Amino acid sequence: EPVQLAEFVESVVDQYFSYEGGLEIVLPSEDREFVIDKLRIRLLLTNLLNNAISHGKDNPLRVEVIFNDASATLIVEDQPG
Repeated sequence: EPVQLAEFVESVVDQYFSYEGGLEIVLPSEDREFVIDKLRIRLLLTNLLNNAISHGKDNPLRVEVIFNDASATLIVEDQPG
């Protein structure tokens, strides 16, 4: 279904802001609409974040959304820098 992607990613990531290692989310200044499978993208993102928390040794997490011409890139890092 069509969603504002950055807003959707932010809504999923919000549940992780209490993570003790810290969490940074970087979103574009303007959102874009994409047609996605919300359930699968939510599952993918939560799996990546849970894995980063489990294996990141309390390192800060960084989530970034980048828009390209007709696509988007989602980055999840457990060792930013």
